[in-house]
Amino acid sequence: MDSKTFDKLISLGFDEKDTMPRFVDDKEFYLSCLSSFIEETDLSFLKQAFEHSDTENAFQHLHALKGVVGNLGLGRMYEDVCVSLEKLRKGNVAGWKKDFAKIEADFQKIKALS
Repeated sequence: MDSKTFDKLISLGFDEKDTMPRFVDDKEFYLSCLSSFIEETDLSFLKQAFEHSDTENAFQHLHALKGVVGNLGLGRMYEDVCVSLEKLRKGNVAGWKKDFAKIEADFQKIKALS
């Protein structure tokens, strides 16, 4: 990843102004953290929890994902994760496939940057 990655990230909802202070305004450090996120994130556990109506595990996976994407400033993905998380908080699992598809699409767009 290079500095052009930041231009692409902005098109995916990245807020550089609010996010970069968390990374001491060090773009290399940020890109290293983003690369780790891309390499280590496996959404299959979230999908499996939804498929088995395991709302507790789905909630835990979503909550952890929310924290990471929030800290990385990945705005669009963060918003989609929050929508799904709020539905689960209310016990609503209807439409999980659509919600998961959005989250997965967000992740694939971010992953394509690497």
